[in-house]
Amino acid sequence: MNEVTTQYNTAKLSGNKPDTLWIVVIIAIVLGMAGGSYALRQYSIAQDVEIGKKELEKQAAQQHHPENQSVEEQKMIERQKQFVKVLEDSLSRNPQDTSLYLTLGSMRINTGDTLGAIEMYKKYIQVNPGNENALTDYAYLLFMSGNPNEGIALTEKVLAKNVRNQIALYNMSVMKYKQGNLNSAAEWMQRCFKVDSANELGMQARIVLGEFEKMKNEKQP
Repeated sequence: MNEVTTQYNTAKLSGNKPDTLWIVVIIAIVLGMAGGSYALRQYSIAQDVEIGKKELEKQAAQQHHPENQSVEEQKMIERQKQFVKVLEDSLSRNPQDTSLYLTLGSMRINTGDTLGAIEMYKKYIQVNPGNENALTDYAYLLFMSGNPNEGIALTEKVLAKNVRNQIALYNMSVMKYKQGNLNSAAEWMQRCFKVDSANELGMQARIVLGEFEKMKNEKQP
C-alpha cells in the first residue's frame, strides 16, 4: 500500500504502492505514498470511534479555513497543492502511467478534493479492475461521499473474493458503525482482528473493539 497515509483517516485505505509519495491521504499527515487506503482507514478509526475526533475536526477546519492554520501548516498544504499540480502535469504527459491515478487520488484526498480523488480511483479501476486495494479504497471514498449502499456493496464484492482482506473488513466495520449498527460493526471488527492481531491494523482493531464494548455497556440499563 503506498502509503499515502494521512491522519485524516477514518477508515483504512489499502492503497496500492505506486512508489510515490503517499499523500496525506491521508488527509492530514503525509506518511507515505500509497493509494490512500491506509489513510482512509485510520481516519475512520479515529473519527468514528471517537478516538482523536476533536483533533481530526481541528485538522479539517484548518484545511478549509486558512485563518486557523499556523504558518507551517499553511506551507505544508501549499506544498501539497503544488505537488498535485506536478502530478497532474506528469499524468498529462504520461497518460499510460496508470499508477499516477492512485497517487494523484491520494493527494487530492489530502487537499480536501474528495470528488477529484474518486475520479482518479475510478479511472484506475477501469484499467485495473482486479486490484483489491484500489477497490477497497474506492469503496470507502464512495461511502464517505454520500453513496453508502454503493460503498458497502463494493466492499462486499472485495470480501467475496478474499475473506481475509483485513482492510476491507476494517472498513466494513467503520461503515456499519457510521450507519448506527454497533453490533454489526463489532462483528466485522472482530473478524478484522482475527486475521492478524499482531500487525498495526490488528492492534488498532483491538483498541476499537474495546471502545465498542464500552459503548455497549453504556447502553445497558
